Amino acid sequence: ISDDAFSFAKEFANRDPKHRVFVFHDFVRRAEAIGAAPSFLNITTQMLVDAGVPQEQIGVVGDGTAITSIEEIQQSDAWLAGQPSDARLMIVTGLLESGKYSTVAKQYIDPSRRDRVRILGFEVRGINSSNWWHTRTGLKDVLRNQLRLIHYWLTGERRPDVDWDPDAYEQQLVKAHAE
Repeated sequence: ISDDAFSFAKEFANRDPKHRVFVFHDFVRRAEAIGAAPSFLNITTQMLVDAGVPQEQIGVVGDGTAITSIEEIQQSDAWLAGQPSDARLMIVTGLLESGKYSTVAKQYIDPSRRDRVRILGFEVRGINSSNWWHTRTGLKDVLRNQLRLIHYWLTGERRPDVDWDPDAYEQQLVKAHAE
């Protein structure tokens, strides 16, 4: 969550009534699906409205299945492919995550549309490229995001297995503990 990103969204939307701010609908977490946790999509949409983005200018990109950054970029590219040729897409992410998203976008956005896509990174929790070493959180964020980028360069991304049975998992734990 970045106050700067919400301020940018408000300014962008208010600059032109044709501008749209989209929330990416990524993978629906199990807790969201059963109603135990609020929907990321609904929370983010409400935060945009609270920040001053008109409700009618907020939309959704993504089908609720993307888990990896590759899938997020591919779904964003598919959305852009269905838009007029003068449409542009700005992907807003955390400043320290923007390098990975830029790398993925260069590989997975169709070359005919790459010049229509921009990755914008905003500082999160007050951490940016000039002060990250001042706090433990900043150091952890830089290391985590650099390791993610290096891992992506070396191995790519694999979609995690999300179709597991919690009851079967609990039974495995009980059995393992008994042994």
